[in-house]
Amino acid sequence: MRGAAGWVLDSILATIGGLLMTTLLAAGLVQACIGLRVEYLEVWMCDRNVPWWLARHAAIGVRWINGQQNLTPLLGETPLQTAESTEPLADGEPPAAWALSRLPPLAGLPIDSRFAALGVGWPVPAFVRTWVVLDPQEAFPIPAELDQSSFAIESAIARLGTEDLRRVQIDPVGLAVDASPWIAASLGALRWLRSRRLSRPAAAAAPPAPAA
Repeated sequence: MRGAAGWVLDSILATIGGLLMTTLLAAGLVQACIGLRVEYLEVWMCDRNVPWWLARHAAIGVRWINGQQNLTPLLGETPLQTAESTEPLADGEPPAAWALSRLPPLAGLPIDSRFAALGVGWPVPAFVRTWVVLDPQEAFPIPAELDQSSFAIESAIARLGTEDLRRVQIDPVGLAVDASPWIAASLGALRWLRSRRLSRPAAAAAPPAPAA
């Protein structure tokens, strides 16, 4: 197949291959959870007047954000941030866009609401699962102020294996970023293979060189 038709076919095959590799890589990363680190606990003021505890953890290709709405803690009631610090970071950053865009308006949720977001993909999250809890008696996700170990993120990963995968949402921007290198590499390989196949008949049809 020559010309534009060959380009179109190769582009389609490369896109399919790139998306498949991105999905397989994300599945492998979330199961391996390599280099997991507990980053920090902070207070984020939603709409400048609604305080949220935010706990963030990360591994290679995996991001975890755990949020808990609560009243501003009194002096002496601040939970531990890390083993080296006894105070959370004040005026913290909001949840990442890949998580915040898939959550309900946080400012309108009742006190003691909780949410969690798990983002998977490399170099940026392409697949997102979120949880929103309005009942403080619910066990998962655990309150953010207690999320100072790998327990919560490991529980979220375990839930992915038992839940309906249709609850996992796709971040179009993240998917495009993650799949682009695979698509480019696949397209380059397909074009090289096609050029090799097209050059062989031409070489076979060439007349033999005259004898000296």
